[in-house]
Amino acid sequence: MTLLYCITQTSKQGLHQHLARKSRLQFEEIDIIRQADRIRQRHPKMGCRQMYNLMKPSKLGRDRCEQVLLASGFRVVRNTNS
Repeated sequence: MTLLYCITQTSKQGLHQHLARKSRLQFEEIDIIRQADRIRQRHPKMGCRQMYNLMKPSKLGRDRCEQVLLASGFRVVRNTNS
């Protein structure tokens, strides 16, 4: 493993810190999705930007939050037959 750390120019500590950050981010994304699901049940036509403004997540920015919500299927389908 030491050779692998040398080749990638990282340290053991750096790898573990990266994995911890990634784990925290995944947990926060799951929490955002749960909150959005509860909001969407009460407000089925609310868009991702409005849900972000309602939730105000402290760790994720607006664009990242919208990206997570859209990737999770929270896109509002608009009726174009007017």
